[in-house]
Amino acid sequence: MKTKFADTFFESFERMINRQRWYWKTYDLFRYDLPNFFRNLWLFRKNLWNHTWYNGDGSILPWVKTVVDDMAWKIETRGHEVDESRMKKVAKMKRLSYLIDVCANDKFIEEAEKELGIEMILHPWEFVPAEGHEGSYELLDKDTPEEKEHNHKILERSHQIQKEYWEELCYIIKGPDYDLIRESGEDFYEKLDGTDIRGWWD
Repeated sequence: MKTKFADTFFESFERMINRQRWYWKTYDLFRYDLPNFFRNLWLFRKNLWNHTWYNGDGSILPWVKTVVDDMAWKIETRGHEVDESRMKKVAKMKRLSYLIDVCANDKFIEEAEKELGIEMILHPWEFVPAEGHEGSYELLDKDTPEEKEHNHKILERSHQIQKEYWEELCYIIKGPDYDLIRESGEDFYEKLDGTDIRGWWD
């Protein structure tokens, strides 16, 4: 079998080689790299301001959310991929952004309240002298048994939501087991659901 190359191949190859020369690298620095750097400074300004090394998910996840929000908007409005698969990815990006917001800001009780259609019953804090401990105070428990049961229902559901959201968040990032899909003989592209960040590019 003979392998033939069109003239355009060699022209493209030459352009790739020339792009590595110092004058093109200097051009790229001022034309692309520096503008992109300053754009990123603006894009991540809140993350830079609020970042701490000791805050775990509350410090790491906001960076991921910023990236995902930026990517989702760009791919939705400018993406070249066909709508059928592209919009599945965009939907998962938006869902991931929402899950990150809830997890990073510990909004599980609000999610439970919204789902159950009820709100936590909270009383103003009141401290009283602690018996047997002179100079110490304790928080006065004002909740009735009914109010405690009401609040317990919300807290219990909030813990379940926390577990569900973290599992969903990790699944969206990881995606399905593609080997199992291939082995099952099912339509591979039919099974693609927009998850797996390795496929989020344009």
